[in-house]
Amino acid sequence: MWPDGFYGLSKAFGENPARLYFDRWGIETASLRIGSSFPEPIHRRMLSSWLAYDDLERLVSAALTAPRVGHSVIHGVSDNLCRWWNSDSASHIGFKQQQSSEPFTAAVEARAQPADPASPVVRYQGGNFVAEGPHG
Repeated sequence: MWPDGFYGLSKAFGENPARLYFDRWGIETASLRIGSSFPEPIHRRMLSSWLAYDDLERLVSAALTAPRVGHSVIHGVSDNLCRWWNSDSASHIGFKQQQSSEPFTAAVEARAQPADPASPVVRYQGGNFVAEGPHG
């Protein structure tokens, strides 16, 4: 766990009590870290974080029906060629992505502006949440 902004920190704040409740009382929790779930990726960044609606439905269903989830932190992302996270942490609940952002890559790249590698939006997983700072 390595939050790169306040949004990520808020996720850690929720996942840590879930870990405590599992360790102490055996209460199981699947924390789903949803990337970007839209009908299709709309910009370059989303090519990496996109989670197709059908894959989202499969992920939630798997998390709710798995016989045992323990304390699981699962990244919700489709089978995108380029991505920050993998979904190996979801194999124990039976989730397997079936879609990818690849069919949308050419259209997204055609309308994308050149990326500034120094921009926090490009450098950090938190993207705009990191760039905006604590007061929006």
